[in-house]
This record gives sequence, structure tokens and C-alpha cells, in this order.
Amino acid sequence: MKSEKIRRIELKDPALRRIRKNLRDIIKLATKDRIKELMDEERKLSEKEVISTEEKEKEIELARESDHLLQLLYNSIIQCSTGAACDSHQEAKRQGFNPRDRRTDLDMVWVPEYQKWFCTKCYEHYYKK
Repeated sequence: MKSEKIRRIELKDPALRRIRKNLRDIIKLATKDRIKELMDEERKLSEKEVISTEEKEKEIELARESDHLLQLLYNSIIQCSTGAACDSHQEAKRQGFNPRDRRTDLDMVWVPEYQKWFCTKCYEHYYKK
């Protein structure tokens, strides 16, 4: 996002919140599946005993593409950019949520200073001035 103003995206309607979460989950799963495919292809190339220059370049390109997709996922509105330190994530862990997964059902705030999305709890706690 290129906005220079802080943008808060909040939905009150439970049906719209459910649709938003489902769409975010679909995007997240599709991205992770594609990353897994790229990593599997890269692993197959690296397991070869003899590798040509073209195959080595392809292996490097696959690694770059998977890293790029992962970076796009982490910087997207799908999940809070605070990561494991996210207040919402920590609260969910205390309630039994899988600690390896990050929540996708949160209202988010765009913070132009960091060029990232944060959940409203993290924004209020860490970034609101």
C-alpha cells in the first residue's frame, strides 16, 4: 500500500468478518502451497550429484521466488507484521490456538512509517502516538 496516512480497516458485521477471514485463509494456503512446490523442486535439483549451470541457476531462481512469496505474505494485510510478539497472537495462544500459525481474522491498521500492516491491538499498544 502506498498511502501516507494511517489506515484502519475494521469490519463490524460478523458475516463480512467471516468472508474476510476465509479469503485471507485461501490466499495464505495458496501461497504456502506454492512455496512448498518451489522448495520441493529446489530440493530435487540440489539432490542431484551432477548439476549443470542452468540447473544451478534454476535452483537459485526457485529459492529467490519462494523467499519473495514468503516476504509478500508476511508484509500483507493477511496477518499482523509484529509476528510472534503480536498481542492478539499471544492472547490466542493462551486460549489454546496453535502457536505455529498466525491469526487471519484480525482488523488491521496500515502504518506508513513502517510500510506494514499491524493488528489493531499491536497498533494501540506499540505504535499509536
